[in-house]
Amino acid sequence: MAFRVVVSPRARIKLLEIATWWGEHRSGEQAALWLDGWRQVWQKLSESPDGFPLIPEHEHLGIDARHFLYWLGRKKTHRAVFTVFENTVIVHTIRHLAQDDLKSSDIGM
Repeated sequence: MAFRVVVSPRARIKLLEIATWWGEHRSGEQAALWLDGWRQVWQKLSESPDGFPLIPEHEHLGIDARHFLYWLGRKKTHRAVFTVFENTVIVHTIRHLAQDDLKSSDIGM
């Protein structure tokens, strides 16, 4: 079954903020590659979202949120935090792996 992927406004803003940072501190080409890579992430999430691990904070938050670890280059740097409801994947936020643990307010729940 194919899942519909919905990227929240919060996640879209984060993607653009991070791409802007890449463009200003690395290169516009890297920023474009970074954004383009997320299209592949959405495709993977549409195919098998339940195959990705629960976030470490899931028990503390009381939700079955999962994450997809993402990188551009050699090491993982960011994660897309999402939930699955029926046949829809909702991407709540994009976060750098070095950030503190999620709070419910970070994903709008």
